[in-house]
Amino acid sequence: MLTILLALTLPILEAQPTTRQLSTRWHPTVVIETGLSNLAFVAICPTKSDSGGHFFAVDSSGNIAELAFENRQWRILGKSTVGERVATGCAAAMREDEIWSLVIGTESGKVIEMRRGEMGWGRYEVTAAAPPLRAVRASEPGRPGPSQIFVIDAKGEITNWYVGASGRWNPKPLPVTEGGATRVCFDYGSQGLRAITAGPKGIIYKFVQDTMGNWSGAAWDTMSSGCVDLAPSADPTMQDICIFYAGEDGHLRYLFSGRKDDVTSRLPCAYGAHHLIGKGDQRRFNEFFGLSGQDFCLFEYNSDHADWIKVPIRSIPSRVVSTVFGPARGATWHTIYAATVDGKVYEFERDGLEND
Repeated sequence: MLTILLALTLPILEAQPTTRQLSTRWHPTVVIETGLSNLAFVAICPTKSDSGGHFFAVDSSGNIAELAFENRQWRILGKSTVGERVATGCAAAMREDEIWSLVIGTESGKVIEMRRGEMGWGRYEVTAAAPPLRAVRASEPGRPGPSQIFVIDAKGEITNWYVGASGRWNPKPLPVTEGGATRVCFDYGSQGLRAITAGPKGIIYKFVQDTMGNWSGAAWDTMSSGCVDLAPSADPTMQDICIFYAGEDGHLRYLFSGRKDDVTSRLPCAYGAHHLIGKGDQRRFNEFFGLSGQDFCLFEYNSDHADWIKVPIRSIPSRVVSTVFGPARGATWHTIYAATVDGKVYEFERDGLEND
């Protein structure tokens, strides 16, 4: 392990892009038909059941398709509607009295929570922000603790909304940053919830939430290009938050405590990668996922070569609009989903030996 950690901290600028032809851990399974078009996003709302878990697809018109994996196949359970045109969204941490929760950002700037309980869907407006919304992100659905939502408005200002003891959403703004933010990701560490934000100026900020829900922090690093995508990972030195940063210049960088140099942090094998999936439940610090051209890929750290390699899993011919990781088939399944604008969802599964 020490060898791996030391190798991960060494500069890799001179490394040549490395590709392995086949994945030894992941493989594509089925292509799911959602019955929708012009997809906006997909989300997973897991359950504690080994055979549970539901999958939701939401299109730009506000239509919601609910799917489940039953009798060894995916089927559409039903459809509903948000009632407004949709710009973005995700699943949110479940409340104790609800089965599932979707957080949806509309084109008008409203942030709506769709709660699914025993009696059906409930629709609750969280806030209305200056449109167009740049992003809506929420804490992972299966994670214990209060639900957390981050909303980035048209000005690039971020407000964190969390569920208090009363069950209502409470706002806590993050400090305003130079140039505003376009992306946010977050992680839970010994200090509590930490958020990383980035925007068109290429300045990365780290903020920490205190016990009162207030945020404080400062600039964490500066990149030579603005941000296209962010994904959290686990710092192999266990000193700080760690992120994958996709820049507007096409370079993807792997940044953590002790290695935040703009140039030597670049991963040549992941040039141009976007729609990133970093760490989380069931995920390792030495792997991440993303789209590279038309290929959905695993990017994996190879300790034998002390370098990262790209492992294409499947070519996806249509434009990918959303990716998500989670147990949509049930608690024991490790799966990833890439949704395309034409309503198809490509499923990827971790091989059997890795499902332990």
